[in-house]
Amino acid sequence: PQVVWEVTIRNRGKIAIEIGELGFPLALNTFYDGFGWNDDQLRRLWNSRLYVHKFIGGAASWVFAQRMTAEPPGLLIFPGDPRGWEFFNSIPSSLNTPHQWEGIPVVYAYSRATVEREGAQGWWNEHTSLILEPGDSRKFEIRFVPCERDRSDGVGQILTACGRPSIRVLPGAVAPMDVGIGVEITGTSPRRWFVSRDAELQTDSDDEGGFCFLKPKEPGRVRLSFEDREGRLSHVHLMFTEPS
Repeated sequence: PQVVWEVTIRNRGKIAIEIGELGFPLALNTFYDGFGWNDDQLRRLWNSRLYVHKFIGGAASWVFAQRMTAEPPGLLIFPGDPRGWEFFNSIPSSLNTPHQWEGIPVVYAYSRATVEREGAQGWWNEHTSLILEPGDSRKFEIRFVPCERDRSDGVGQILTACGRPSIRVLPGAVAPMDVGIGVEITGTSPRRWFVSRDAELQTDSDDEGGFCFLKPKEPGRVRLSFEDREGRLSHVHLMFTEPS
């Protein structure tokens, strides 16, 4: 079962327009201040507030809202449209309070104007905008799915069951360049791979998913992208250190 938040933007004018910012606020209960230090107050804090875990990688993006106790259910949020997300930020001014709080989290399908306005340093993902010609329209979806399991791999299993790209990296997102990193894809079948730097790639795919093993020519960060059979583009960001 999924709850779908659908937004359609249509240019009803006579000239082309550029949309430099399109973000979706997720008003999750992540405000931790205002509790006392006795057992009852701390119990209320842990049972009523959430941690937010996130991965921003195009069509493979997701946000997982988890109870501070780590007890299920959690809430998995992911894009339902092919575009996916390119940026994540929060709104510090979303609550006028002297307490320390990052603010409401926001996921962005387009974020060029956001970065320019806030003067933020660009992410590894590109910050883009949308051009709509007269009469053009674009539909965006955000999907909400309950996550009943309390194990971290429940996120990947639900994404796969919902037909969304799910990414797992082995041994991790940071590794020595002479060791390399393997990237396993489930939920879709990769058709094409792209890498941001010169690297040795070994790839394989079938109807169930795919795999890529990557070794760069020199240390540093690498963005590995893949296009799946639905034409969706996903990214994973890797960091390679000097040989061990």
